[in-house]
Amino acid sequence: FKFNRHEIKPNSEEIVLLKKSFGNIDINSIDDIIRINSLVIKKIKHGLIGKFPISIKQVLKNKKGLCYDRSLILQKIMIYNDYL
Repeated sequence: FKFNRHEIKPNSEEIVLLKKSFGNIDINSIDDIIRINSLVIKKIKHGLIGKFPISIKQVLKNKKGLCYDRSLILQKIMIYNDYL
């Protein structure tokens, strides 16, 4: 993972979109991780977008994605917080 971290590090546009979609994305405790995980599952419904490569912008706009779309969102939030 550490070798590919630069590939999935959220850019400034993605950070704005993540905050707009999920509100406070700061992680200070395990409760924040659980809260954010629950928000992603609740707000991003299971469904195929059909866009490749994966686009966080499209996932957030369409409010749907597959498990790897949700996982990428969570990874970007964790990296934003220097948690990974």
